[in-house]
Amino acid sequence: MFAVGSYQNSSVAGIQGRYPVINASALDTTDLSAIAAWHVLQGFLGGLPQLDANITSKEFNLWTESYGGHYGPAFFNYFYEQNQLIANGTTQGIQLDFNTLGIGNGIIDEFTQAPQYVLLD
Repeated sequence: MFAVGSYQNSSVAGIQGRYPVINASALDTTDLSAIAAWHVLQGFLGGLPQLDANITSKEFNLWTESYGGHYGPAFFNYFYEQNQLIANGTTQGIQLDFNTLGIGNGIIDEFTQAPQYVLLD
């Protein structure tokens, strides 16, 4: 069993690449989606020099809605933590500059917000 956030060597799948290995029963799936998204972007951006050598920026913005009030901050936190590990040499990877997190009509605090929704009969 691999640790959350680890990835399998490409020889396992027989195809070259980076693959997240997650255990959906171990953590909140919101946190797991942040880990998987990080690995997908690491693999995609790692291939950019072959796709277009003129793309040098690793900056991006994330705008969310509704449940994005949960997963947006989870993505931001995980990406920030990974960037810090890369910056201090603890891990290898491509730093991803998360410029903006926007949350439109997001569920931030379900306990407070849920009673305010109008129920239609």
